[in-house]
Amino acid sequence: MRLDGKVCIITGAGSGQGRAAALRFAEEGASVVVAEIDAVAGSSAADEIGAAGGEAIAVETDVSVEADWQHVVAVAEKQFGGVDVLYNNAAVAPAADGSVVDVPLEVWDRILAVNLTGPMLGCRHAIPQMLRRGGGSIINTSSIRAFVGGSQPIDAYTASKGALVSLTRSLAVVYGPQGIRANVIAPGTIRTPWPWCTTPTATREVGCGWPATRSAASVNPKRSPTWRSTWRRTSRAGPTAR
Repeated sequence: MRLDGKVCIITGAGSGQGRAAALRFAEEGASVVVAEIDAVAGSSAADEIGAAGGEAIAVETDVSVEADWQHVVAVAEKQFGGVDVLYNNAAVAPAADGSVVDVPLEVWDRILAVNLTGPMLGCRHAIPQMLRRGGGSIINTSSIRAFVGGSQPIDAYTASKGALVSLTRSLAVVYGPQGIRANVIAPGTIRTPWPWCTTPTATREVGCGWPATRSAASVNPKRSPTWRSTWRRTSRAGPTAR
């Protein structure tokens, strides 16, 4: 098992891509901290991991709140001994997002608080734990929107995901020599419990806008990016997987 003995914090792990990743990481031997704003969904994911023979604990977490990050990292240390992997997966993409000329400022601020400040806060509090353990891995979930514009603007989301790519490059350069790898994954549209991802019409109007005709039909736990966490990897340059 590639992650045997490793401790992984995964945000937004109560559903969708995050839940699939949590299940896969646990299958590979990791102890998983399910950091999830929806307490019921988080507990369900942790219970599913436990029922399959894995080890997990759910922590109710709003990633935009620094005190919540302090708590989740403290729980990881107390329960499992520290943090080896931080998988920043949680994000929001409300329907009120739009072009810069019409997106409400409070919507812009909330999206950046979750999608960009959230991963920054996670790194701020997890990196010291990784350094104490001799290294670690940071995985940030960006989006195809960071690289390709769309005819239907979701500018706050797009800006947040583009900035996350740049932040990850900086993390890779600064902390790579200290044994911490930082990588980005940038998926296209995947049908998850997000309301705007559940119908073909919603996918066309919001999820795409770039040259694609359909979204991915489901999330496959077997294809979750555990390989970006394995300690056999040595890349430090912050590559992006699309």
